[in-house]
Amino acid sequence: MIQIVRNCWRSFRIFFIRIRNAFQYAWRGWKTIDFDSSAALEDFIWKLGRLRKTIERDKRHVGWEKDVKHIRIVELSLRRVIDDEYYFPDMDKMTEKYGEIKFFPADYGENFVMRHEHETPENKEKIRKEARRCLEKARIRRQHDWEYALFLIHKYFWRWWN
Repeated sequence: MIQIVRNCWRSFRIFFIRIRNAFQYAWRGWKTIDFDSSAALEDFIWKLGRLRKTIERDKRHVGWEKDVKHIRIVELSLRRVIDDEYYFPDMDKMTEKYGEIKFFPADYGENFVMRHEHETPENKEKIRKEARRCLEKARIRRQHDWEYALFLIHKYFWRWWN
């Protein structure tokens, strides 16, 4: 008798978990109706987060702690790639050094020119080179995060979902 009650309870519980998951996936699909590359990464991060929480909750396999750690690293790396805020720390240094970026009227037409407050014709080329260097550093950081996330996914993907 107890076994029958347990089996009924287990079936009932699985049914409601599947209903809950169906609603969560439907809501997620409804929110990401405008599908582009960042939405695809957002969905993948969301799915990885669900997987990480499930592995943490169940603790059913050897090495689950490492899997949780690796999934979290992939989530954070992909989140940084989506947010794309790699340039801001260097930009803050440039702002301290050369002042805020302001818009000045151009000498021609109705356009405006962006310049730092302390930019002069003498240091204009130096500022331009430093800005390019900052952009290149930001591109390298973004590429590193992207490649490391893909490396971890490639290495552990089948382990996570099996």
